[in-house]
Amino acid sequence: MSGKIALRFAANDEDILVMEELAKNAHFDLGFHDRRLHWLYSPKTHILILDNTSSEVIGYFTGNFVRQDIFLRAHTYIKKEYRSKHTLFDILPTWDAMMGVPADANLIYNCNGITLKALVRPNPGYVISEKMLSYEGNIHHSILRQFERPPDVTVRLIQDAHDLQLLLAYDKTIHYIADRESFMRQWCSNDGVNATTAIALSSTGICLGFASLRRAVNLIEPAYGESDAIGLALLSAVLLTLREDEVAQITFPGSHSTVLAFCAALGWTSCMTEHRVYSLENILLPWTKVFAVQDFFAV
Repeated sequence: MSGKIALRFAANDEDILVMEELAKNAHFDLGFHDRRLHWLYSPKTHILILDNTSSEVIGYFTGNFVRQDIFLRAHTYIKKEYRSKHTLFDILPTWDAMMGVPADANLIYNCNGITLKALVRPNPGYVISEKMLSYEGNIHHSILRQFERPPDVTVRLIQDAHDLQLLLAYDKTIHYIADRESFMRQWCSNDGVNATTAIALSSTGICLGFASLRRAVNLIEPAYGESDAIGLALLSAVLLTLREDEVAQITFPGSHSTVLAFCAALGWTSCMTEHRVYSLENILLPWTKVFAVQDFFAV
């Protein structure tokens, strides 16, 4: 197989469009805007897989250096006719060399059962940290309005640069293991076209959480809050900007029973289950404050 394919870095917007079209085949699509933000933040971890004869793009790999010693393996897709039982094993060393992944890096995987069995379990020392649940379903405004904000807390869409600065400061308390401010500054916009972002503020103006809805695929990514009531109010705030009966999605830590109950109240159903796995050691993250994960980082 290795002789039939070639690899190169994604180089321009056209490449990102091709990746996004391929991603739709595996329901990994993010929307061009969001995938482009991933690529702009980390261009040397977006690799195209090409047919060596025709130069057709037949797959891709994406990842992200959460920190220089922590690497997230994000999305992989290869057209079915180019896959074999050992395709990933054959290509991974070349990918890692291209991206400069250190041999002693702590690798982060979000694995389904097959990937967990084939790719991770053969390697000693791995740690399964969390089960990640993905749910989807229709928007019901009357149900969403039942999740009210706590007293003395304001939950609203972000309005200005000051709100964004408060949000970015709060984000550092959640994703404390590395700085990602430059990415989140672009990600957490509130243009109503690519993203809708809400913030929770105390009566003294302290940020108590935020949530961002990715409008290309109606996915909440991420949502954090200091309490269950705040987290659910933030989820409701961004979902209420969608039309009645539109379909939306969320991925959250399986240990968070409050979000599971929220999905049940809306009549949403499970669409995917994955496992958060680390190759070397667990990264302790504030999962009780995580109501929806950011899929390109540790949390």
